Amino acid sequence: MPYPVFFNFSPFSGGANLSGGASWLSGGASGGASGGASGGAAGPAESISSGLVLNRAAIVGVFEHGYQSTASSPELLMLSNNAPGPQRLTRWETGHAVAIVAGELLERLAVRYANDTLKLLVTQPAAASIELCTLTRPDQATLDAQLKLVIAYADLRADRFAEIQSQQVWPVDYWSAVLGITPRQHPNTLLLMAVVQSLAVHVVARMKHLANVPRPVQLSAQVQPMLATPMHAAWPGGHATESFAAAALLGGLIQAARPELAAAPLQEQLNRLATRIATNRVVAGLHYPLDTAAGWALGTSLGDYVVACAAKGTSANKRDFNSQAFGGKDFSVNGDAASKGTTEAPLALTPATGVDALQSLWAAAQLEWK
Repeated sequence: MPYPVFFNFSPFSGGANLSGGASWLSGGASGGASGGASGGAAGPAESISSGLVLNRAAIVGVFEHGYQSTASSPELLMLSNNAPGPQRLTRWETGHAVAIVAGELLERLAVRYANDTLKLLVTQPAAASIELCTLTRPDQATLDAQLKLVIAYADLRADRFAEIQSQQVWPVDYWSAVLGITPRQHPNTLLLMAVVQSLAVHVVARMKHLANVPRPVQLSAQVQPMLATPMHAAWPGGHATESFAAAALLGGLIQAARPELAAAPLQEQLNRLATRIATNRVVAGLHYPLDTAAGWALGTSLGDYVVACAAKGTSANKRDFNSQAFGGKDFSVNGDAASKGTTEAPLALTPATGVDALQSLWAAAQLEWK
């Protein structure tokens, strides 16, 4: 049974609330500091803490024992903490819940690197591991060809400045604009998105570390990025992987919840948004179009994998991206996989086990779209 809707807030949108909270707290700190010199009142956070200390001292009395029960074991005030694991997830802080569900998914995945090829494997109980996605590292000639595109894309920086700046962090507001996602109506969908983003970050970070592809600024002094270059390797693109994983997840979720809707137009918009986010990183001078192409193959594979595990499915697609085959081309979301330097083939997975929290979260998220 799916658990009820419980996350009535978003850890991402509402950034104003988060920043407001930060300024509220800093106001308390500055108020407290200035108060020492000028006699000003302490800030709200400090006042609440001081008040709680005084209040406890006034009402607590002498400690005798904890909560008592007629049962042989100690009783807990929050009985739902004794609930099964998936339902217990409703009690935890959002970031902790994300780590739990993403951890379930990561337990089945492994990354390997040999002969300039990255492999993302799905481990299966009582069966051999299967390849979900392979990425062949670009050689220097390919990077040199890609660098010309990076230089050309720099002309778009002024036009895309606002987008590039606002998409430095996980751009949930852009996804919300496509689907009308709100924290109040779609808390579990937002949590699923956070899970997929966390999963993508973990996988792509390891792949970047192993492949160690240089950033454009390391190949030419004329790139001059408009943002500080992240202190990790370029390929595959992190924003690209996260965005295409989110596009695959959201498309699969809406299709499962509303099978009567035409899937293609919605998926097209989601894929276009993912492409726009990834391409903006090229415009900024941080990535090659090649990174977006690899991110498409990896991110879409990860999204498909999450949907298969969540929906208790056994089918997915294996994707193999070859950087040399992609060469000096630009990335386009239009066209088939071959035009993106990728081959696709059907893949049979064994039913996922140990992902109870994910499956319950998926069921709850579906209800938000019915």
